[in-house]
Amino acid sequence: MASRRKPLKKLNLNEFSSYKTTGMLEPNRKQNESLEFIRLTQEWEKIVGLFLSKNSNPLKVLGKTLIVLTRHSIFSQELSFMSEAIKKKIDDEFPKLKNKIDSIKYQVTPQFFDIKNKQNEVEQSVVTKKQQKFHAFSPTNRILREKVNQEFSEISDPELKELLTSLFLQNFHNKNGEETNN
Repeated sequence: MASRRKPLKKLNLNEFSSYKTTGMLEPNRKQNESLEFIRLTQEWEKIVGLFLSKNSNPLKVLGKTLIVLTRHSIFSQELSFMSEAIKKKIDDEFPKLKNKIDSIKYQVTPQFFDIKNKQNEVEQSVVTKKQQKFHAFSPTNRILREKVNQEFSEISDPELKELLTSLFLQNFHNKNGEETNN
């Protein structure tokens, strides 16, 4: 049995004031506020400082209340003493959020920070693996290549010799968790 879909309503671009004047659609007020809030989460360190930003994170704006997650109640208390200064900095740094936040509530959620730390560890391990990339012309690779060439010196076919050398080096680098660049 086929489902019936309602026909789509035609969009009248002349209803949008930005389209009339510029010929382009601009984000509406809610979208602007959402984008500003995303910027706020990214620049939270500027607002509260490095130490407190590592132990707190803005979650959402509910009505005119900013909800901030904290690792421990001590951080909630410290931030609550700074609430007025935080609101002022938000108004100054994020004009589209000006007068949108009347109060700040703090919620202790250590699990959020545990997950965040695990994600950071995974990202660090990926970065470390990328840094271990083994370059084909590195001194270590040249030394290995020379040793392999000595081992395969009895092979007369240069193409076969190069293929075996490449396989040996790739195997060596894979065992050591390094990416090859041969």
